[in-house]
Amino acid sequence: MKKLTTLSNSDAFDGKVKNGFPVGKGTYYYHSNENSIIKEGSFKTGKFKLDKEGKLIFEGKGKLIYDAGEYEGDIYCHFKHGKGVYKFNNGIYYEGGFKNDIFDDLKGKIVLPDGSKYVGPFINGQRTGTGEFFYANGDHFIGEFVDGVITGEGVLTMHDGSCYSGDFVNGAYEGHGEYVFANGNRYVGEFKNNTRTGKGTFYYYTGKIFEGNFENNEWKGKGKFIYEDKTYLTGDFDGFNSKLVERYYNENSKGFGYFINGEYIEVTRSTTDPDALSKALRKK
Repeated sequence: MKKLTTLSNSDAFDGKVKNGFPVGKGTYYYHSNENSIIKEGSFKTGKFKLDKEGKLIFEGKGKLIYDAGEYEGDIYCHFKHGKGVYKFNNGIYYEGGFKNDIFDDLKGKIVLPDGSKYVGPFINGQRTGTGEFFYANGDHFIGEFVDGVITGEGVLTMHDGSCYSGDFVNGAYEGHGEYVFANGNRYVGEFKNNTRTGKGTFYYYTGKIFEGNFENNEWKGKGKFIYEDKTYLTGDFDGFNSKLVERYYNENSKGFGYFINGEYIEVTRSTTDPDALSKALRKK
């Protein structure tokens, strides 16, 4: 059985000690226990030395055990430094490079308990740069991260076949983008907090098109609704409704009426009389 030896710096080593230095395999216990660190490993793969302050430090491969989890890989002093794997007690694990205990790698990997994972750059401990996130439900994102949050340009492909490509802010669709629905519908325009809000164009898989203003995913305000035959409506819309619309059939024919629950109801049609609309409304 290995003997627990107290070293000159008050730390302890469970293993062989020669000339006051640990050698071979064993476990190193820090006296301060500030981070509940225990160092395990084969010290033949590294070496102990004294720093400028006379403190015993280790350089090589080994294991560090914390209250929150454990690390195995390259160690300098008592820091995670180099390549290694940190397994948290809550099921999260990180694999990649470390710099002075911090995640630091151009292509590190972190896996969450539900199986979702991120692969990409880590800077100062955070996901920052262009990386990929694979969601547990099959969704996939590739694009920009800032301090661990999706921010910038990216593409999010959903498991149902729908896809968003464009600007993100704090993980939400924000700015200009394109959303393609699983059924073939497509929207191109402005987004705010994950909703179609602002100027945009909605292309229906049937061939119809709406161009105009949106609010919370609905038609809102001035817009133009184009039918498959290229005739179109103009007016102020509130969802699929409008109190007054004009329908343009061709350069010589224009209709006037209402738009209720997505259906155009014509009041009158005129090719010559500029006052046809007001006359028709007075009759109602």
